[in-house]
Amino acid sequence: MAISVFLGGFGFGNLGDEACLATAYDLYKGEINCTFTHDQVITSKVAKFDFYFSDLRALLDRYPRIDRVVIAGGGVGFMPSFRDNLDWALHCKQRGAEVIVHNIGIGKIGPDWAINWPYLVPVLSEAKEFSVRDYRSKAEVESWGLALHPEVSFYPERNHPTNDKLRDLLPADAKFIGISINNRPELWRVLHDNVDSMRNVVARFDDCLIIPIVSTIHSLDQAEHDNVGFEKFIDLLGLGNRVVLRQLCDYEFWRNNVGPADIKFLISCCQLLISARKHNIIHAIGAGVPFVGVFEFDNDSIPRVYQTLYPVVPSGSSLFPIYPL
Repeated sequence: MAISVFLGGFGFGNLGDEACLATAYDLYKGEINCTFTHDQVITSKVAKFDFYFSDLRALLDRYPRIDRVVIAGGGVGFMPSFRDNLDWALHCKQRGAEVIVHNIGIGKIGPDWAINWPYLVPVLSEAKEFSVRDYRSKAEVESWGLALHPEVSFYPERNHPTNDKLRDLLPADAKFIGISINNRPELWRVLHDNVDSMRNVVARFDDCLIIPIVSTIHSLDQAEHDNVGFEKFIDLLGLGNRVVLRQLCDYEFWRNNVGPADIKFLISCCQLLISARKHNIIHAIGAGVPFVGVFEFDNDSIPRVYQTLYPVVPSGSSLFPIYPL
């Protein structure tokens, strides 16, 4: 039976990464499917795998032969994750696996990795398929001088399905906006300088209740806690009396009940999404919901999405860079 192994930053509490895994699973699943995960509870919401592992040795001891290994996105385009995923894929390749590198984002990591770890270069150069999600990632790969020319995948996770199981927790006959704000200090340093501007954005929808769009509560990084960022933002603007579905900010409720399909459903219920979280903007694009993409002026993550998916960006959407005073 064909064995497929999926690698990426899964189970750490970023549901955008889980959506990337789900997209890759639909394309490349075998008869037996295995995935890396830090937390099976989180990852099992997007697909049912036969084997979950967090240690490479556990995988290799169980399967002496592997047919396919898929680096499937989810926090792999920076160091040391990029190196580590290539290394694990190499071990699978040595057991007979064809290599698929699917829909990954690449940061500004430069070409030195290929000098420091030349044995990892064939993982990419000999891959059966190699795609990156945006034009900036493609340009970064081509700048390495390794004759690598990946395809651009255009964020296929934007087509992730929705799940409406949280519908009954929303007030009937109400209008909503969604707010997704992370807890990164780089963002908050400039948010405090732009309180009035943010208040003006929200004021356009003062007849709407507010849904906390919590898609990341990262197990290893408190800066990536959307629940904390949301609560701080609501307190900053004095909007607490308009919030519904506040249990989304409770970690145990979120961990056990919320996956990327639930987040996309909640976004689909909104008149507008205000988001500093890239993958929630991707969900908004897939759901046809206009968005305001909030980002600190020197962060290109959200502009990359806007540039790459511009032909399908919903009418009424905008980028909202914020600058220090």
